[in-house]
Amino acid sequence: MEEKIPTDLIVRYLSNEASTEEAEHLLNWVAADSLNQKIFADWMENWKREISTPDVFDLQHGLAILNERVDEHEKETIKNKSSFTWIKIAASVMLLISSTALFITLPFNRDPGLSEYKEYYSPAGRLTTIILHDNTKVTLNENTTLKYPAKFTDNKREVILEGEAFFEVTKDSNRPFFVHTGELATKVLGTSFNIQTLFGTTTIAVATGKVMVSKGTSNTFLLPEEQVTYSAVTKKIIKGSADLESVLAWSKQELIFRDTPLSEVAILLEKKYHLRITFEKETLKRCLITGKFKNQSLEKILEAISYSTGIGYKRDGIGIKISGNGCDQ
Repeated sequence: MEEKIPTDLIVRYLSNEASTEEAEHLLNWVAADSLNQKIFADWMENWKREISTPDVFDLQHGLAILNERVDEHEKETIKNKSSFTWIKIAASVMLLISSTALFITLPFNRDPGLSEYKEYYSPAGRLTTIILHDNTKVTLNENTTLKYPAKFTDNKREVILEGEAFFEVTKDSNRPFFVHTGELATKVLGTSFNIQTLFGTTTIAVATGKVMVSKGTSNTFLLPEEQVTYSAVTKKIIKGSADLESVLAWSKQELIFRDTPLSEVAILLEKKYHLRITFEKETLKRCLITGKFKNQSLEKILEAISYSTGIGYKRDGIGIKISGNGCDQ
């Protein structure tokens, strides 16, 4: 069975709070699989971004952080047992970080006219507003990255988004505006819309104007209060109505649930409070939650959910475990 990502250990390790045993366990997990190495490299990159937000990833600084961590723990372990592990991890992560840095520093050249671009990362716990060169306003949710040219070309405007953002695009009939999110491209002339990419699912909801969402040669058109959801797993685009109050609640630092399955609520809480939520029974995931929360602590939200559904919860050392009889809706 596939081992779960040790999120809590990664955080403790990068915070310099992990014990020798915890560090050895984590780094052995990293070395065991190329996917684990990729995950760890991504964590390192994001951790670096939360410390500072330079326009270009500092490769040397990233490697220095890794080497310092490795050196510290090598001194505390039995060298003839662990030296090979440290070397293998350092080499693997160095290669991955080098690849990541190369991608970040290369020109954003979907169009030959784009010679350079900027990158901004909105860290955990912070909402950020960026005004682009054409006066387009972009509000970034936490843990979101926007890549954009220093100056748009004469015939198009393009950006790349990872995370969630609300766009208020300045109208320009001669230069369409494109937002690239994984396999999808969203095209507009002048409108406002929200894009969220989370755990392999992309949701695009329109507030004003008209939007065209493209995947390959397939195009879907959206009007105000309409949305599409795309799954990277099923490769399907589903069109429906958008509850804009709920969709845009994050921009007001609110959480709004209307008969929302507890499984979806858990994903949002994990993202907002940076922990893992597990379920004692699968039927618990089907419990429907309704409520509106603004600037509430996780404990207050869980208490409200517990009161309305009868479920229980407790901290299990690495996050929250939800228990109870479950729901059979």
